[in-house]
Amino acid sequence: LTSRNKGKEDSVPLCGFPYHAASAYITKLVEKGFKVAICEQVEDPKKAKGIVKREVIRVITPGLLLDEENLAAGENNYLACLCAGKDNLGLAFLDISTGEFQISEFSDREFFFIAIAGLDFKELILSRAFPDKILIKMLEIQMPELLINYLDEECFQTQTAEALLDQNFTADMLDRSKIKEHPAALIASGAILSYVNRTQKINPQHISEIKWYSTENFLLLDEAARRNLEIFTTIQNNSKAGSLFSLFHETLTPMETRRLRWWMNYPLVDAEKIKARLAAVAEIKDEHTLRSNLRKALSHIYDMERLAGRVSLRVANPRDLIALKVSLSAIPGLKLMLKDCTAPAIAAIRSRFMEMSAVIELISRALIDDPPQKTQDGGFIAAGFDEELDKLRSISRDGKKWIAAMEAQERKKTGINSLKIGFNNIFGYYIEVTKANAAMVPDSYTRKQTLVNAERYIN
Repeated sequence: LTSRNKGKEDSVPLCGFPYHAASAYITKLVEKGFKVAICEQVEDPKKAKGIVKREVIRVITPGLLLDEENLAAGENNYLACLCAGKDNLGLAFLDISTGEFQISEFSDREFFFIAIAGLDFKELILSRAFPDKILIKMLEIQMPELLINYLDEECFQTQTAEALLDQNFTADMLDRSKIKEHPAALIASGAILSYVNRTQKINPQHISEIKWYSTENFLLLDEAARRNLEIFTTIQNNSKAGSLFSLFHETLTPMETRRLRWWMNYPLVDAEKIKARLAAVAEIKDEHTLRSNLRKALSHIYDMERLAGRVSLRVANPRDLIALKVSLSAIPGLKLMLKDCTAPAIAAIRSRFMEMSAVIELISRALIDDPPQKTQDGGFIAAGFDEELDKLRSISRDGKKWIAAMEAQERKKTGINSLKIGFNNIFGYYIEVTKANAAMVPDSYTRKQTLVNAERYIN
């Protein structure tokens, strides 16, 4: 611990930690409900005049976590927004790590609390003018770790929301969601996008769909029912072990785990949908070899939703890209395994598998097989991917040989056998030619320094 103006009346307490250990400290700060602003230099220190320019490049908050070590692998991390409409509540919630974005509207406060009981928001955005103070208190009781952020009323305007939605999403996506038919949900969505754009400094391009959170499709359970049924924790000691979820939890990927949690949080009520799901389960359950092969293939798949999110938001590291390549490489095998399945639910999944060989090939060419986790460690671009980089690496590794080769090349090109290449701290590498040979210097050389018996040039 230290301080600015230490010992004076206006002393400001300060503390710090090594930048390479930032992730662990950021996790602790966010868990305590703090926001963390990440600042970086945004200009070359060698070219800067005076203090090097710095900017906030990203703000990390409980509802906007992206780094794998800060997220619970099998759980969603929702940022939510509530908007008070004329006679209803507009809700939007986003898991920025996966791109899941859902909206809804509620006309009844009691039904609203039952509907959101399983969502466990990490952060909530409200207008400073939000009128229902009792609802806020009830939310704080239901979600005691919830961080509430209040934004200016200008973030909750219909015109602003429509502009942000048009800027971030395609017209086709907006039409399919019918979001513009629901004013309160539209404004809540706009406020979330405004918050994301301001804190992440980028548009969330990995959001591929705006879903309507349609509660009539599910059996809604209030907190008491969830607790008494011991769906996720036991009554006796609030332990995950021994819960219903722990008995079913045989998934191999974080994506499967999140899907299983959703299914158990929101059981289906439509008989046809229940039958379709059970038919798919039965077909794979009855085929031991297929089930075994599927599990082997799935064991090689990483959290593709969150990998895609980090790539889209430009915070992915080299190992993320290798994990994405490995995961995508497993998809053709999965598709082939499912080709003889007849259950409609399985056929629908198989039809959504996309051919990603171009992405796999690009990552394979671009990166070494075992890259460092941090981009600043360097050395992760594969040899042969970029000619200029290979050349610079060769210079760095074999600098003296490269200078000698260049010197020989320039002597041959100019016919000046006494030409030399040297270096100083003023303008770096230079070509030195004796004054006796100055007439042979090509026009492409630029004179930088005159000595008693020689001229120094750059090319």
